[in-house]
Amino acid sequence: MAVCNLKKCKSLISAGQQSIPCHSCENIFHAKCLGYSGLVRDAIDMRSGLRYYCDECIAYETQALSIRRLTKSTVTELIRNSRKNTDLLVALESQLTSRMLSEPDSLSHVIVFTETWLKPEVLSSEVFPSKYTTYRLDRPSRRGGGVLIAVDSELTSEVITSDEINDIEFLCIKLSLPGISIYITCSYIPPSSEFPTYANHLSAIQLISSKLSDRDQLIVLGDFNIPRATWSTVETSNILLPSTQHDFLDGLLDISLSQVNHVLNFLGRLLDLCFVSSPDCVCIARTSAITLPEDPYHPTLELTIDTGTKVYEVSEKIAKRIPCFRKANFALINSLIACSDWSNLYLSTNINEAVNIFYNILNEVFNTCVPTYYPKISNQPPWFNKELARLKNVKSRLYKKFRASGSQAAFSRYLSARSDFTVLNAQCYKNYCI
Repeated sequence: MAVCNLKKCKSLISAGQQSIPCHSCENIFHAKCLGYSGLVRDAIDMRSGLRYYCDECIAYETQALSIRRLTKSTVTELIRNSRKNTDLLVALESQLTSRMLSEPDSLSHVIVFTETWLKPEVLSSEVFPSKYTTYRLDRPSRRGGGVLIAVDSELTSEVITSDEINDIEFLCIKLSLPGISIYITCSYIPPSSEFPTYANHLSAIQLISSKLSDRDQLIVLGDFNIPRATWSTVETSNILLPSTQHDFLDGLLDISLSQVNHVLNFLGRLLDLCFVSSPDCVCIARTSAITLPEDPYHPTLELTIDTGTKVYEVSEKIAKRIPCFRKANFALINSLIACSDWSNLYLSTNINEAVNIFYNILNEVFNTCVPTYYPKISNQPPWFNKELARLKNVKSRLYKKFRASGSQAAFSRYLSARSDFTVLNAQCYKNYCI
């Protein structure tokens, strides 16, 4: 029988009493001791995405957050400095905490969110710049949940669907590279889910695994909400094995998948899991947050996958000339339109043919009177302006100074600059959407 861990209580929790567990430390408390009504307690049990964190965990978060910000993984820097054109970069983040990337020019080829909280009425273009093709599975009604995979538009990708995959928050995309395909799945399993939910996710992953050829790779990512699972490392490898028995984890190991995520959250726990079919080809490390603020329970991860083939084919983009109507000769345009022969337009009995005749005449006029130019190709989002660019440069310079000195003063100046950039970025984005 469990004991209420509230200091002023410490009494037994009987079978008929309502209790609430802490999502992080898993200590159990009387619902009445916390002052929570039965409605709140039921909402947690109904797997609505609502989570309870005890006071000690929240206090520890505040202390650990400042420490975590001062720490940058050496492994991440080594990976970034040694990237090859065969490396595929996958960023994994838990919650989409804002409808906007913190860095609009993210270097990741693939970005994965295991819990988006997005609704179908939110457009993907409100969240990601046009350089990404976005695949989503949203909850139609209840709050929370939702999974998302965004892929660099220059890569060939497609979503994998099956009539056998139903009623779970599961998404799979296929990347087609020269001579190899990489399948990436994303799962979200709500807290306290029953066995059938885990079984359905396992069946979906097994179905995808059956599609692989000998050269293909499978990456299984997700917030599976197995907080009681503990992991032990395997010597001379980057593989971690579960120290506790769980049917879902055992099922993934049975299809030759290996868990490689070793990055703990601020409480020293491992919540987001990464299973891969080729562990020797994958490096995983802590990286900077994609959205701000970052969820401290789910640190942002970056996977570097050596594909053995070129991710991008080396080619020069040829920009297409577009008309510049600001410099057009409108007097000549009016004159040519007035003198054009429109008789064939009235003789046509087919609407499509009539439209083609109309546009052919206009295009001939425009080709004569409107100059063309090569547009500047920008990787920045459409709401980016000079002030945002200036603040971004300031932020980058201060971060380099902090990395070189490691001083708290330099870090404070960097945080201030990052805050200025984030606030203005949010305001410009809001003005753009209006």
